[in-house]
Amino acid sequence: MALLAKDATPNHRLRAARGRMTQEQEAEALCNLASTKGQHPGINAKMVSNWERGIQTPSKENRALLIEYFGRSAEALGLDQPTLDQPPQGCPLAPLVAYAGFAQEPPAADDEALFGAGALTTAGTGEGAATKRRTILKAIGGGLSSLVLGTRSAATADSVELTRHVAGNSTATLEQLNLVVDRLGLTYLTTPPAEVFDEAHHYRQIVTQLLKEHPTLTRRPDLYVVAGWLSALLGDAAFDLGDQLSARIHLNTAWQLAHETDHHALGGWVRGTQSMIALYTGRPREALELARAGQAFATSSPIAKVRLPAHEARAAARLGDRRGTDDALDRAYRAFGSLTGEAKAHTIFGFEETYLPFYAGTCYAWLHDPAKTQEYTPLVITTYDTASDAERSPGDQALARIDLATSYLQQREVEEACRVGSTALDIYSEFPIESVARRSHELGSTLEPWTDVPAARDFKDRLAAIEHSRW
Repeated sequence: MALLAKDATPNHRLRAARGRMTQEQEAEALCNLASTKGQHPGINAKMVSNWERGIQTPSKENRALLIEYFGRSAEALGLDQPTLDQPPQGCPLAPLVAYAGFAQEPPAADDEALFGAGALTTAGTGEGAATKRRTILKAIGGGLSSLVLGTRSAATADSVELTRHVAGNSTATLEQLNLVVDRLGLTYLTTPPAEVFDEAHHYRQIVTQLLKEHPTLTRRPDLYVVAGWLSALLGDAAFDLGDQLSARIHLNTAWQLAHETDHHALGGWVRGTQSMIALYTGRPREALELARAGQAFATSSPIAKVRLPAHEARAAARLGDRRGTDDALDRAYRAFGSLTGEAKAHTIFGFEETYLPFYAGTCYAWLHDPAKTQEYTPLVITTYDTASDAERSPGDQALARIDLATSYLQQREVEEACRVGSTALDIYSEFPIESVARRSHELGSTLEPWTDVPAARDFKDRLAAIEHSRW
């Protein structure tokens, strides 16, 4: 059954698997694979687009083709989510649907909307059938959230849920949720944003339910803070997935929760992320104001005293303000000297040592100072390239390369700029995030005067394929 685009949930995992292929190329590859099996599915680019946008679900045969072609599991491709009109074999929802005794009586309108037309037509009538149906619907609704998570994430979710059932709205449950936030922060930089988004959303739903259970006056602010961090993660992940407006909505929620609780670390992080999004979406003046507003609010957060001046420096650089950039970077470096231990950890909530030269390299690329960019950026690239998988940040790896490529182009070293820029596109093809797409487009635009150079044409052709594949 097809959905309207506004009602659909994009399949970001399926989109990420395509990498830099166009939708036409994927459709052709799937048809070629099918022909070796004597099948003729008639897959075209429109069908691929609809699958990725969540408007339609691939048929059983096309799902098998996708799994075989990409060499990934159904879960990794976002194809493992159950359809309630025909629960998959072994799915824990199947016995619930059977037990519900869905009836010869006409299904209720809201049930029909949830399950799809004709789904609630199995045997089962009599007194209490409607009540039973409602009970099972609630059970299914609660189970769906964990089913969209990967196996390990679902196991973590089970532990949190078990704690909640045993301990209720207690310190033990709150501690579990805080640990979840810490874990998401540690894994964010190396985890596809769609997975982070799914998990953060799942746990925020739990917090929302706990808030509906009338927690004590002392417990409520703690739940607000957890909800704030989860909302902030949703905002960052939504932007990485290319959904700018949803990102801003989630971050507005996170800011409201930080303001309500006067939580400086949360508020500072939110303002920094809002500043970053404003900067990447062509609003540098707003980015500057958000970074400064964050500093005025988060006066007791050591990390905010580093991260927010670094964001201010980038915004100032985008506005061409060299003095403002140097001043903000100087404040960030001085504040970094006061950070200790956990604050420097490799987590999205921390500020590790590599970040300062990373921010500085971008600043000087935007200020058209290639020598300064090349003073900072190679260190960043080397650090990430030699790091373990758990300490690597693919997005920052790619962005640092774009900064370096930009500096080479400013020195008219076109072929070297294209070589380095192409390595950024290689990383993007494996780990696509919005900021890298936008910066790559910017680099491609600056190559316009050199389209007679083969390396520049090749780079722009690759970039065109990427931009064609984004919706």
